[in-house]
Amino acid sequence: MIEITIQEQKALFQLILDKTGIFYGKDKAYLIESKLQPLLKKHEFPSFSELYNKIISDKTRYFERELVEAVTNNETLFFRDTSPFNLLQHKIIPDLIDQKMKEPLTGKKKSIKIWSAGCSTGQEIYSIAIVLKELFLSPITFDISILGTDISNIALKSAQKGEYSELEVSRGVPEKILQKFFYKKNNLYCINDNVKEHVSFKQLNLLDPFFGLGSFDIVFCRNVAIYFTLQERKELFKKIAGIIKPGGYLIIGSSENITKLTSGFEAKRYLKTLCYRHHMS
Repeated sequence: MIEITIQEQKALFQLILDKTGIFYGKDKAYLIESKLQPLLKKHEFPSFSELYNKIISDKTRYFERELVEAVTNNETLFFRDTSPFNLLQHKIIPDLIDQKMKEPLTGKKKSIKIWSAGCSTGQEIYSIAIVLKELFLSPITFDISILGTDISNIALKSAQKGEYSELEVSRGVPEKILQKFFYKKNNLYCINDNVKEHVSFKQLNLLDPFFGLGSFDIVFCRNVAIYFTLQERKELFKKIAGIIKPGGYLIIGSSENITKLTSGFEAKRYLKTLCYRHHMS
């Protein structure tokens, strides 16, 4: 195993911060060392300095993409923490429907747009889609679209497939949901097409401008910003506030709090779960 020097730590930490927004402190040197060892071995680099130099000199950005894939954390679960999905099903969507039905008739379907930021391998976005399916919203009345974005291309390709192992579905998927919204192919559990039809994916670095994303009624951004610096978190939630429709909802991780980061939202507690509502105009 190749050891990382203090100078290499500083250079790689800054490079990772610049490219992904993920902040690693000195106490995380062992983590970077282990995450990047496979890249050293794959390309036969004798040191972390060689890897660093290759990344910054490679005009094709191939090695930069490999760095991003190596350091991003794609750990996720179906219906993770359960509370946000209960809130979505029993409070947010019903209130949103009431709000939409009060809007003037235009002859067009009423849209419900949801964004899962940092969707990883898709468990969160499919959990959201299943909740909406369980509410039996009329396809004649409502046009439902759920966007999943992630910085990792590998994670997005996995999410698009919507194929999961028995271990992955056993971690959070009730048997009733499994039978209703999945089918088995070989040894994998696959998301039904009637769930996938509402879902789309796009690669996005949350540090970049949100050009072309549109506006959303609900944004899930859970356990993503915890890896960012304070200033980056402020900028991220300011940008999110700019694309959530008035009265829309932001759902973040249970250990996160954005009250001091932005004035664009009001903290609300429903069903013993905290979420944030965009100020009505």
